[in-house]
Formats: sequence, structure tokens, C-alpha cells
Amino acid sequence: MSKSIFRALVLAFAVCACMAVASPALAAGRGVVPNHAYVGSVDLYGMEETAAAAAISQEASVTSLPKIRAIAAGAYFTLDTPKYVRLNVEAMLDRAYAPSTEASFTVPRMANITTPSVVAFVDRVAKKVNRRSANAFYYVRHGRMHWRPAVYGRGLYMTESRGRVMRALRAEIPSATAQPTVHLRYKRYTPSVTNSKLGRAILVDLSQRKLRLYDHSKLIKKVGIAVGMPRYPTPRGKFKIIAKNPHPAWRNPGSGWAANMPAYIPPGPTNPLGLRALYLNAPGIRIHGTSKTWSIGTAASHGCMRVANSQIVKLYPLVPVGTPVFIIK
Repeated sequence: MSKSIFRALVLAFAVCACMAVASPALAAGRGVVPNHAYVGSVDLYGMEETAAAAAISQEASVTSLPKIRAIAAGAYFTLDTPKYVRLNVEAMLDRAYAPSTEASFTVPRMANITTPSVVAFVDRVAKKVNRRSANAFYYVRHGRMHWRPAVYGRGLYMTESRGRVMRALRAEIPSATAQPTVHLRYKRYTPSVTNSKLGRAILVDLSQRKLRLYDHSKLIKKVGIAVGMPRYPTPRGKFKIIAKNPHPAWRNPGSGWAANMPAYIPPGPTNPLGLRALYLNAPGIRIHGTSKTWSIGTAASHGCMRVANSQIVKLYPLVPVGTPVFIIK
């Protein structure tokens, strides 16, 4: 018995496996394969349709197709190719049976890509890659100033990514050749407050009677202050500088403590607001100069934070409008 006849008999016993993947059209049969159509090393010529289908299923199996690697945002992902494609036996039979002028030809592996699986794969990648942007910000913990760096957001290009994965699968199916790593692109979202835009921040410690100016983690300046007396305490919380005045004038607020004071005091070193004033978004609260240097380090003001005139003129140009101010106990 010749080897070709023996192989044909062996393949005939694989009819059941073939029927699991072949279409109902096989039931009718198309007779023997009229061409020397090769699948792998097997010539389908002269085989009945069911035997040819079995040969195709065996010789063109997708189970050995190489895995595909993808990269996105520096992370690698692996796609197990056989789980994403299904051998198209019917299409390969059509090619084997089609009229041909060639003495012999090779039937390439044909397979259908399961699109939902590709969509699910890209969705999994997106869950790892995508993230919201976040502004840089200052915060206080355990009485110390800290800052959190900005986070740049990312968003995977979903449609493009699916297309790139599909193209890699299509390229691999006929040749079973491992494909280059698939690069999946993403867009970046820039936060409104980046690290460079974070600016400076002030930390006022009421218990220490100290004001500290920070630029990120760097301490720029530290000065002693006078804080509000018990009856007029300096408020605690997070505020910001909303205005500045290089030559503040004092106007009587009409409070009981100011009853015996003039209605207006022009700018000058003896002005209750001193030589400079920084206004907080807390009603009537300022960081300002004072000529009463004896009060520095005590609770002597009516809620404001006093800084010696010699220090406020140095601090003033270092603090822009918008600077956050944290006041802690």
C-alpha cells in the first residue's frame, strides 16, 4: 500500500473531528478534490470532502500560532492567538475545489478572528492604561507641609488599538510567523496645575507663632508672627492670598476694640497694618507688618498675623496672589 493511500485512509477516520468545524454544506459532499492543493505537506488531490476537511483541520490547526505581544504606556500585554481565531475549513475547501490552471498550489491557512474577544482584550489593556489627570497640590500632615505631584491622565485610542491587534492577527494566521510587538497608542491629558505651576504655599503654626513660606519642598522663608488674642483668635483652616497692598491704609472697622481709634490712618510705618499687607479670603484677616515688634511671638492681634516691618517687606515680593495659606493650631 502506497504512503499516499495510507495517509488518505488515516485522515478518513478523522471525519468526526472535521464535522465539528465544517459547515452543513459538507453533508451534501462535493466529490473528490480535483486539484493538487497542498495544506502543509498533505496533497488533498483525490480526497473526498470529509477527508479533505479532516486533513485541513489537522495540518492547518491554529493551536500552535505564536502569541502576540502588545505594549502600551510602558506595560506589556500578551494575547494568546489560538483563543482569538477559528480555523475556517469551509473557506480553505473552497480554495482547494476552485478551478485552477496551476499544476499544484498551496492553500493558505484561513481563519476568522473573533472580534468580541479582541474588543475584550483591548478593554483589559485600557483598564491598565487609562487614568484621570490630577492637579499638583499642597497639604499639611502632622504639622508639616507636603505636596503631591501632578498626575498626567492617559486614554487609550480604543478603535485604533483594536485595528492594530486585528492586523497583527491577520498577518500571523497564514504564515504562523511571530509578529513584532504591537504598539498601542494613547493620548495624554495635562492637569491644569502641573508641578511647575504649583507655585508657593504658606504654613502658619499658631502654637509656634511661626510663618513658613514653601516652594514645593523647599523652605523659602521663616518669620516669627503675632497671632490673634483669645478673644479675637486667628482662624484655622485653608485659605489663600486674594490681594496685596504695598502701602496699606487702615480704616476703622467700627469694632468695640477700635472705638477710641481714628477713622483713618494713612500708610506709613506706624500704621496698624505696617508697611505691607497680604489679604486672605477670610473677612478682615491679613498677614501684615507692624512696628510693635515686642508683640511678635505673642497672641496680641485681633485675628491678623503680624510680621515685623523689617520682615514683611522681604516676605511681600515672595508671595503672589493666589498663594494657599494653611493655618494650623
